[in-house]
Amino acid sequence: MGTASDMDDEYTPRRASEWLVALTEEPGDADLRARFDVWLSLGPENAADWVEILRTHEVMGMLPPVHKAQWEAFAAGRPAGALPAGPGFGRPSAKRGRPAGLRAGRRMAGVLAAAAIAACLAVIFLPPALLRLRADAVTATAQLRTITLPDGSIAQLGPESAIDISYTAHERRVRLLQGEAFFTVVHNPGLPFSVEAGGVRTTDIGTAFEVRRMQGGTEIAVRDGLVRVDGPALSTQLGAGQWIELGPNGQIARGDADPGEVASWLRGLIIVKDRPTGELVEELRPYYSGIVILRGQGLADRPVTGVFHAADPVSALEAAARSQGARFTRLTPWMIVISPR
Repeated sequence: MGTASDMDDEYTPRRASEWLVALTEEPGDADLRARFDVWLSLGPENAADWVEILRTHEVMGMLPPVHKAQWEAFAAGRPAGALPAGPGFGRPSAKRGRPAGLRAGRRMAGVLAAAAIAACLAVIFLPPALLRLRADAVTATAQLRTITLPDGSIAQLGPESAIDISYTAHERRVRLLQGEAFFTVVHNPGLPFSVEAGGVRTTDIGTAFEVRRMQGGTEIAVRDGLVRVDGPALSTQLGAGQWIELGPNGQIARGDADPGEVASWLRGLIIVKDRPTGELVEELRPYYSGIVILRGQGLADRPVTGVFHAADPVSALEAAARSQGARFTRLTPWMIVISPR
């Protein structure tokens, strides 16, 4: 982003994430720190990027809270004085042998890999382990699973999803604990079939329908037939191609879609039409065995339209970033950062 002659070196970092890695690898390189100072002073967008990447790495547990007071003041909109001139990650190594850059590079790779692996292990293994205590069926990252229920109805689970099944003499009930599922129901008027998710109950009236639990709430979409949806201050019916989304604060959105696009993930496709980029990223996360960080609410709120292939989540995320003119940075094989330019 710079124009100064000092910034013309092809090995000079251009982004905050690249500066973070470079300064960590060579903490005693005075010339590198001087070029970092130039880059930081070139515009407020550089300072903002640096503040965000420090915050992101502290949250991930990858760095100590360096210059925390300064970036907290910056984030609160107060004059921050002198923003961090460098991360201050200690003194040059006194060891001899391998070149310092190689040693530091390998150490940094190890730190990043260890942090990413630990985070990924927590993401991949801990939730399913806890869910298994409550769930009758779970899926892992990128896994789809088809389950035949006791009455012959079919539940098809998306990745990182979990359901609890409860059949009695009076009702057939499934609780969606996490993720998404598509149900093809054997209709029995004398024995209601319902799916509960996030405080919302969807009752079959002879249909095939999808239920999804998202960070922002619960969504129901109908491919065939009719369902009744009951929730806080809500009772309505949905027919083929209709969908409804219930937010965490009681907000409701609803609309119509091509019935053939309901649960398109069963065909390996994520189809979005004028949906926030943040929602697309949330839909792709369960297909990626790693961490995806979407930086900036403005970017998360931008609408996106397209067809994305869940079988190749890295390419899909890169395409989503490209469609928004955003930066796509793969910090490690297990970590992707999408950020505004």
